[in-house]
Amino acid sequence: MIKALKIPLALIFLVLAVSCSSSDDDIYFYDISPVVLKIDIQDSNGANLLNPEVGGNLFGDTTIVAEYDGKTYRADWEYDLSKRYQSRTMLVIFEGLYCYAPYEEINGEKKQSNNKSIYFGDLAGDESYDKTIVLKYPGHSHEIRVVNDYTVKNHVPKKTTKIYVDGKLNETGEDIVFKK
Repeated sequence: MIKALKIPLALIFLVLAVSCSSSDDDIYFYDISPVVLKIDIQDSNGANLLNPEVGGNLFGDTTIVAEYDGKTYRADWEYDLSKRYQSRTMLVIFEGLYCYAPYEEINGEKKQSNNKSIYFGDLAGDESYDKTIVLKYPGHSHEIRVVNDYTVKNHVPKKTTKIYVDGKLNETGEDIVFKK
């Protein structure tokens, strides 16, 4: 009985050894999250000026723009994230400058809140770069510098992103808050 099992076991071992071997020609895919800047604009009291219910708000203001790579992007105030993609992978889709509010439960119903933010992106997470975006809104102009460092060593990816706002390191990473 043991002799009869030796040959099939040897074949199984051989197949597993060959299929599990590694070479430098192996292709690896990494699901690296993109860089997406979340930008909030608040008044001196901390009220969200992108909320259409706040007095003196900026919601819908067509003068809010981002300048990037020689192009000007106007804020898309009707952006619908639910139509963007339905995938668990981290797809990098550059959308420019857009306004979005998360869905939250309000009085037992799931609705889109008025707690809106402006987003800029997506920028590739799996590349190294140093890029500058200039955000302009009434009476203000801010330089946002994105430094993304991406490396792969021994098949282990490493991504480090630093955001600088007007020359200073933004301590909250990709979340940026401006006071008007």
